[in-house]
Amino acid sequence: MYTEMRFLSASSGVSSLLMYVRYLLKTADGIATGTAHILVNGEGQNMIIVIAGANGQLTPADVQAAEDVIAQAAVLMVRACMEV
Repeated sequence: MYTEMRFLSASSGVSSLLMYVRYLLKTADGIATGTAHILVNGEGQNMIIVIAGANGQLTPADVQAAEDVIAQAAVLMVRACMEV
């Protein structure tokens, strides 16, 4: 189960790729996507505030169910601050 994703690249214009979406999970209605906000003070020190949102619904069982696909993937996109 694939879907075509198109994106705009500053260097090469419009590109597209096929994304395997079998393990794309739908969460309960009303749960927003996750976000992260970076605050920087006058001295340049930062603080990152992470709101997991729907990303917080991912479980180790979800990842294990997709293990065969992950092992064969050329690219795996994940959010680094997810705790799974």
